[in-house]
Amino acid sequence: MASIFSNRDSRKSDGALFARTARYAIEKNHGQFTLQLAQSRILIGLYYFAAGDATQAWDYGGAGVRVTTGLKMNLEQAIGQMEHDTPLDYGFNRQALEECYRRTFWCAFITDRFNGYATGLLCILQKEDIFLRLPCDDHRYEQQLQTEAPHFDNGIIDKRLVNPLAHATKGFMAYLITLATIWNDMLAEAYRLKHQASEDYAEAYERRYQKTYSRLESWQRELPPRYRLNVENTIVSVHDGNASMFSSMHCLYHTTGMILNRRVRHTCLPAASIDRNVRKALHHAQQLLSMIQTFHEMPHPEHSSTSHPHQELSGPVLISTPFNGYGIMNVIDITSATGSLDAASFRDTLECWNSALAVLKQVARFWDSAKRQKRTVKKRVQAIVSCVLARGQGKLAWIAGTPLETPFNALDLDLFYSHPSSSLLKTGPNRILAAALGMKADESQILFLEDEDLRRSSLDGGGMGAMHDLRFTVPT
Repeated sequence: MASIFSNRDSRKSDGALFARTARYAIEKNHGQFTLQLAQSRILIGLYYFAAGDATQAWDYGGAGVRVTTGLKMNLEQAIGQMEHDTPLDYGFNRQALEECYRRTFWCAFITDRFNGYATGLLCILQKEDIFLRLPCDDHRYEQQLQTEAPHFDNGIIDKRLVNPLAHATKGFMAYLITLATIWNDMLAEAYRLKHQASEDYAEAYERRYQKTYSRLESWQRELPPRYRLNVENTIVSVHDGNASMFSSMHCLYHTTGMILNRRVRHTCLPAASIDRNVRKALHHAQQLLSMIQTFHEMPHPEHSSTSHPHQELSGPVLISTPFNGYGIMNVIDITSATGSLDAASFRDTLECWNSALAVLKQVARFWDSAKRQKRTVKKRVQAIVSCVLARGQGKLAWIAGTPLETPFNALDLDLFYSHPSSSLLKTGPNRILAAALGMKADESQILFLEDEDLRRSSLDGGGMGAMHDLRFTVPT
């Protein structure tokens, strides 16, 4: 994995060599379940994910999960009953080694949750089978102290073991684990609801919707002040070297909100529910864009021992975790579905998009998935600007007809792109999209961007560079 983040010219060949060596060691230890085998399989799976080999990543990641469950790392009782003659690997004392086992399992858990993103691929680990403490804070781990972190809330365990007020003993990773659980449950239920009978869909969806939002709000309440999303904490995360973890956690929170509100069979829901979903999805998108802009506009601290090794950049790379790329693509997907063509408003939108592209460019230095996302997002921004320059004169707004992504291969579950046709402006969700942005327009004042418009782009630079030449007026 270190080769992925290296700035050496030989990093690709080095990575391939190290991966071959790791595969050889893994194969020689096949069937001999150890802590090291679990960690090796998880790490090489992550390496293949970074390199763009999704099949290998899925295979090795799943194999790592099987080792953790084979060693019963999902059970606190099993970890606590390790034989006293068990070798104390890595120079740990027994308390630190037990925490290392826990953290290895939770790494497998998070990998299992994120490997498939929103593809509908099933996770191996079920939360109901996990009876384990959450990771403790890093200081306690580094000092090799006994953990006092609460148990993971799997919905079954004795609630007296789940203490939501034990912030002092819960590490940053613990909050990410809880949120990743909500994320995966939301995706799994969205996938299952795809097959729900139409007459039962509205009630089932509303039940799932309220339950998920209740869990998200509970998660927000339990966050200690230092982990909450605001400008001050964002700055602190950069100077402490935690920007990637901090941004990933809040990116996951807002992406969960975006997808929960967006991926819905709108033909089965009342107009009030559709209106609510559109507004909340846009709210989460704007909140995430705001965070991204904060990171992008923040003065970079001077290079130090905690700075990123890529010295050719103007400052240290702040964001290097792959989920940020996925979240950014979803933000652009939602905010490019429709928008105002008021000149000032459109310029502000493009500024936000270009900040997102700049951060996505950072992530794309390391992760193949982000490279593809960057190309997709850049092409979308260029296509919209190109169409606005060519045909935007006298228009109040645009509406796009093609999403950047279609999870579950089901366009009918996309609230923002379900009705690209102009003839449905007054009756479909597009009417509500326009209303949510405060636009009162008839079809003649809307710039409709169909598939062909979004596939081509005549702008080489794209983004804000093209906006300096923008000269058009909109009716008042």
